[in-house]
Amino acid sequence: MNGKNSGGGQRQLSGKFVTIVTLTVLAALIFAVALFMSLYKPGVEEKPRFPTDTETDFPPDVTTTEGDKPTSVDNYKRKKGYYTFLIAGTDVVSNSTDVLMVASLDTEKNEINIVQIPRDTFVNKEVGGYQTVTRVNSVYAAAYNRSVSAGTRAESARHIAMKDLKSRLETSLCINIDYYALVNTSSFRRIVDAVGGVWFDVPDDMDYDDAEQDLSIHLKKGYQLLDGKAAEGLIRFRSGYAQGDLGRVSVRADFLTAMVKQVKENMTADALVAIVGEILTSVDTSVPLTDAVYFARQLYSVPSDGLTVRTISGSPVMNPDTGVWSYYVINKSKALDDINRYLNVFSGDIPAKLFDAKGFFTDAGNESHAYINDYYIS
Repeated sequence: MNGKNSGGGQRQLSGKFVTIVTLTVLAALIFAVALFMSLYKPGVEEKPRFPTDTETDFPPDVTTTEGDKPTSVDNYKRKKGYYTFLIAGTDVVSNSTDVLMVASLDTEKNEINIVQIPRDTFVNKEVGGYQTVTRVNSVYAAAYNRSVSAGTRAESARHIAMKDLKSRLETSLCINIDYYALVNTSSFRRIVDAVGGVWFDVPDDMDYDDAEQDLSIHLKKGYQLLDGKAAEGLIRFRSGYAQGDLGRVSVRADFLTAMVKQVKENMTADALVAIVGEILTSVDTSVPLTDAVYFARQLYSVPSDGLTVRTISGSPVMNPDTGVWSYYVINKSKALDDINRYLNVFSGDIPAKLFDAKGFFTDAGNESHAYINDYYIS
C-alpha cells in the first residue's frame, strides 16, 4: 500500500515538475522573443545612396554655427527610424498597376504617409527605353512581360518587375525605397474579409461590368459595410467619375484611411493570423518575416490622426490638338515638395536640380508634348 502510494506520489511530483519546467521554458522563450523584438531593427542602409548616376551630384554638406563652433550637417544622413515601401496592385488581365503608391513609416514621429501615383501618370518612353509605354501603370507590366518572354518563371518575374519599377521610381523621384509589395485583387479581397469588412460611405451609385476581367460592380450610394468583393469594386471603379482615374484615387484615399482606422480599432487574434497568412502566401514582397513582425507592431502604434494619404501633386492635362484628357502629369516643383514632406529618408531636402533629372515624367524634346512639359514646369 505504502509502496504504491509512494510511487503514485513520485509520478505526480514528476508530472508537476515536467509541467513547471515546460512552463518555465515557454516563459523564457516568450521573454526572449519579446526582448529580441524590442531590440530588433530592420536592416536598412544607415547611409543610403542618393539615386543619381555619380556621387559628384551630391550637394555639399551644410555648415552651421553652434555657439562659436562650426557644425557640419550631413544632408544625406538617414533619418532615424524611417522606412519606405512601394506598394502596387495589378489587374488580372494586362498586369497593369491599377494601384501604385509609395508609403513611409516614421517611427520617431509615429506617422504613416502614403503618396499615390495615378495609373495614367505620363512617363517618357524615350527616357524609359520603351517602345510603347507612356503611362506609369505599364512600367511593371513591361518588365514582367519581358522577363516571362525570356523564360523566367512567373513568380520570379513578378519580383524582377517590382525591382525594375522600384529602381525607376527611386531614380526619377530621388527617393530610397526599402521594401516593396505586390498585391493582386484576390489577396486584397481576402484581407478585407479577414478584418470583417470595412464600413464606408460610398459617394455615388456604381455600376460597371467587365467580363474579361471578371469584374462586376454594383454598389449603391451610402454608408455601408463593404466585404472584400465590394471593396475591390469600390477601388477599381472609375468610369463614372468626371475626372476619371483621379476621382477613383481620391475615393481610394478615403477608403484606405477608413480601413486602417477600423483595422486598428477592431483587430482580433483570428484576423491578425488571417492577414499575416495572406501576406505570407499570396503577396509578393521583399519584406522578411522578422521585419514584417516589427512593422506590424509599429503600424499598430500609429494613431489614426498620424495617417496621411494624398496624391502626388499634378493634374489631368488636355491635349489641345485633340481635346483628349489622356494623361495625369505631375507638377515638378509641387511633387518635389510632396517627396520632401512625405517620403524623404534623408535629413536634408532633395534639391530641385536632382529631382527627375532625366525627365522621366515629362517630354521636353517632343513638340507634340509641349503641353505636358508646360504644365510639368509651371
